[in-house]
Amino acid sequence: MVKLDSSGMVSGGAEHARRVIRSIAEERALIVVEVLAYRSDQQGWIFTLLETVHRFGIHAVVVADIEHVGRFTKAVTGVADLHSPAQSWPYSGYGVGYVRPSRARWVELDELHGDVTAALAAVRP
Repeated sequence: MVKLDSSGMVSGGAEHARRVIRSIAEERALIVVEVLAYRSDQQGWIFTLLETVHRFGIHAVVVADIEHVGRFTKAVTGVADLHSPAQSWPYSGYGVGYVRPSRARWVELDELHGDVTAALAAVRP
């Protein structure tokens, strides 16, 4: 996931962030399915991300910088692992009885391609 108007974006912007995301994913044996780019004034981006994680049973969200999820870190780790260049946060769930979306529904990567709207990763088989 890439926040286009992030203060941490360098020249090369979104393309640089995509390279960072792919590098992080490779280090953690994840496959990047798609990259979501948004601006901070775009309302509802977090809901799009969370809905996509649920819909496709995504295992992890990868960001180019933790600033890109800002105060929504807990929302993301409530549904998936979260990885940034500096740190990783494991899935924590939302409480007793909650089932991790990636365990609730298994899908083939071919089904995900072209339909995912966030920088999401699935566990490599």
